[in-house]
Amino acid sequence: MRLAVDVRDFGAIGDGRTVCTGAINRAIEHAVTEGIGLVVVPPGTYVTGTVVLRSNLVLELRPGATLLASPDPAEYPDLPLRGDFPRHLLRGAASHHHFLYAEGCENLILRGGGTLDGNVAAFTPGWETKQPFTWTGAKDRPFVPMLEFLRCRDLRLEGITIQNSPGWTCHLCLCDRVWVQGVRLYNYVFAGNSDGFDVDGCHDVIFTGCHIETGDDCIVLKNFPDTRSTERITITGCVLRTLCAAVKIGTESWHDFRQIVFGSCVVSESSRAFQITCFDGATVEDITVHDLVVDTNTGNLMNRPVHIDLARRHTGFLPGVSAETAPPMGRVRRVNIHDLICRTDGRLILSAADGGVLEGVTLRNITMVYPWVEDPQALPAETDSLQCSASCPEARLARAAVVVRNASDFVLENLQVAWPEGPVPEDFKAKYSKGALYLDPRAQGQTPPFAAVWGRQLRRARIDVPGVTASVAGTKAVDVEGDDVQVR
Repeated sequence: MRLAVDVRDFGAIGDGRTVCTGAINRAIEHAVTEGIGLVVVPPGTYVTGTVVLRSNLVLELRPGATLLASPDPAEYPDLPLRGDFPRHLLRGAASHHHFLYAEGCENLILRGGGTLDGNVAAFTPGWETKQPFTWTGAKDRPFVPMLEFLRCRDLRLEGITIQNSPGWTCHLCLCDRVWVQGVRLYNYVFAGNSDGFDVDGCHDVIFTGCHIETGDDCIVLKNFPDTRSTERITITGCVLRTLCAAVKIGTESWHDFRQIVFGSCVVSESSRAFQITCFDGATVEDITVHDLVVDTNTGNLMNRPVHIDLARRHTGFLPGVSAETAPPMGRVRRVNIHDLICRTDGRLILSAADGGVLEGVTLRNITMVYPWVEDPQALPAETDSLQCSASCPEARLARAAVVVRNASDFVLENLQVAWPEGPVPEDFKAKYSKGALYLDPRAQGQTPPFAAVWGRQLRRARIDVPGVTASVAGTKAVDVEGDDVQVR
């Protein structure tokens, strides 16, 4: 019996011009039907449309091998819709299309030193100028997301490179037991809507040793009305870079999130290292974030190394959902964040809108190093957007390194804040708003009067931060109010 199937034996040609969609799919079908299981893509560039993956399959991209997305929309046929297909995937479209697609697969492995290339330049005119741009609608792109894994079990992505996605890159939906190891993912950093991995209603997912650079969230956990809870997720030993959040929970939060660990990672030039945006009624609980080295030097307005925001959604509704029919306020509880070193111009913000409360959030061993300090009270109105604590304007505007609003059983221990000591470093990027220069930090002038800690509506809180100072003499270092609040 043959041990592997070579895609070239079924007519694939790796010359970067010949379309190989049919040949690659025939090779996969033959391997699975004959019980061989291993399909090999040798060095070369193979232009292809939709590749449909199967159970009990290993697709191995050898070093030097690239599957390049065809620029022809006809190579991405309508995929069948069953009655139980998650409707949120369509976002109003009548059908769905993907570069690689797997539904209901078990024991599926993508591995090797090769590359999956979404060929963004073919679908986004002007991409080569390397300037910020906004994606057009999903209807203008032949596949969204680039890789779709729906209801798969025992899925492994190992050692491959994924790049140049013209939208969401890899969507894991309703999957169980997923291992993503040593994957390199590179998208254009200034591109919006180019999430790295969207983990949607999945259980038992492990990310380890990955390098992800993208314009939108690197790894985002979410769930829509027609999926389920997201549970038992670990993210360790990764290097992450994005203009948005390195790891985020939400904003889509229709079911619960629990037992999630994010740690031992480097987050570079990213607007947020970790973010929870619970807007759709879910309970977010039993979360640990630890041992991160963070740099928020992005040029974005309102960077924040850590941001937790509990509110009731007021905009960005799914079809058929309105302010009147949106779920009530959810819960955020038992979140433990410790051992972070943050080089930043922004703030660590924990906020709950009126009617909600952050329960049992603990911060320990947090170091904030400020080359310069962004003044939130000088920011333009668009920073009131959905993900900027818009429901808590008091917190959004608070001048402090750590901002906490509406929390019970809150603990803060061992906070170190290093305020600016001299001129803004030359490597710190200027701030842009709507594509135009808004503020050069070297021209800001004096450091605004910041406390180390600001808190309002606290209940049963312990703040143990001896030795912290304010940014400016005469400003309180710890400015907190509430019931049963202990400060040392």
